[in-house]
Amino acid sequence: MAALTAVATALPAVWAVAATCPFDTGGSDAVNDGVVLARYALGITGVPLVASTRYASLDPLQVKNNIECVGCALDMNGDGQIDTVDTTIIARHLAGFNGDSLTSGLTLGTGSRNSATAVTSFLVNGCAAGGAVNAFTLGGNAFGNVGAPAVLGTTDGKPLTVGTGGGSGLRIAPAPDLVFVDAIAIVNGSANNALGPAGSTVAGGGYSRNDCFDSFTGQSNRSCSNSASGAGSTVSGGAANNAGGGYAAVSGGSGNTANGAYSSIVGGLANAAIGTSSTVAGGERNYASGFASFAAGFRARALHDLSFVWGGSSTVDTATSAAGQFRVYAPESIRMYASTAPGAGCIL
Repeated sequence: MAALTAVATALPAVWAVAATCPFDTGGSDAVNDGVVLARYALGITGVPLVASTRYASLDPLQVKNNIECVGCALDMNGDGQIDTVDTTIIARHLAGFNGDSLTSGLTLGTGSRNSATAVTSFLVNGCAAGGAVNAFTLGGNAFGNVGAPAVLGTTDGKPLTVGTGGGSGLRIAPAPDLVFVDAIAIVNGSANNALGPAGSTVAGGGYSRNDCFDSFTGQSNRSCSNSASGAGSTVSGGAANNAGGGYAAVSGGSGNTANGAYSSIVGGLANAAIGTSSTVAGGERNYASGFASFAAGFRARALHDLSFVWGGSSTVDTATSAAGQFRVYAPESIRMYASTAPGAGCIL
């Protein structure tokens, strides 16, 4: 324990380190530090306090003073005194115990930290003497009558990351601008998914390869990560998807690009919605570049404003030649029914 090895001067310096207990700064162990603390709690002083420990060569009075210098931070159960309950918890903590095992079999009394969760929170929070127990711990928390909902986050404007192994996970960052005054950007899923501008969201998906199909080049060399690079845009999942237009959205699929403002792609493979308010309902290699245009099926190209195209061929494009066209390519037939009776309707 720095409290014991560095004698009088170390403990105040150690205590100045945020969210670090005096016995958690390195070099502490249950065999030496835990034993000395337990002896202190039992009222043992003088040479017997440090006998047969690595502190035997130190002045026992100075060791006693060092312990008392941070006494408040050693009061684990918050009852205003340092006793065998506190030193047992500290010794267990130094030995690697955590959770309920820290306080198992101990009577915590009526102090301010009379549960395993509260004691664990106190330890995680750096033994902040006299302060609120406000650290989140494994297994849940009871924050008492703090008067407000518990908040997990940052207060300095820096991004918050809730990660897993390899760096993947949820990232939340403030992204204010003139439109989204207090907006945030959210990205989840692969660590390669890009954090976008104000109001943008990548809900998940993506991975760290570069072999996804590119709808513009026709080659499998596109990054498989997802990005929402337009303000207020959303990518819900899938891979290699980008919502680049303002307020654009891609629900899923792979290799889809919604670069038009207010454009949307439901899913499918290698689709592009480039026009303002354009839509690709799904399918593969469809392209909607006209204002309020719609494309679906296979190789449908709604190139003009207010056009609707259904593509039904894997070898040729079905494309508009002027605004306001409704084009459907169905190689076998188009059937339009006005009745459910057998044979009713018109075959085109």
